[in-house]
Amino acid sequence: MSEQSSSEITQILQDWNDGNEDAKERLLPFVYDELKRQARILMSKERSNHTLQPTALVHEAFLRLSEGTGIDWQNRSHFFGIASRLMRRILVDHARLYATEKRGNHAIRSWLKSPSRAKS
Repeated sequence: MSEQSSSEITQILQDWNDGNEDAKERLLPFVYDELKRQARILMSKERSNHTLQPTALVHEAFLRLSEGTGIDWQNRSHFFGIASRLMRRILVDHARLYATEKRGNHAIRSWLKSPSRAKS
């Protein structure tokens, strides 16, 4: 990444901190390739039949970051660190959901009649 694009990213992040909603849209083209690279690395450590793809992981992470997390962005390294941590959390949440479905998360429901109703 060139020095110029690095400083542009930092400037866009500062604009985002200042409440400029347009900054999020300007940021994505600058950071997309690096986020995708990080997602590929994280996905390479997952099971081979994983249903998430790196692209979906990047999009989910960016959506969650854009939802107004209240983070005071310092620079591009700070952004990529937070984004990487968030992608790991998404993968952990996905794995937990997979594990509960695998073990049958369908609770058995039964209704017991109260003693007063049983007599009527």
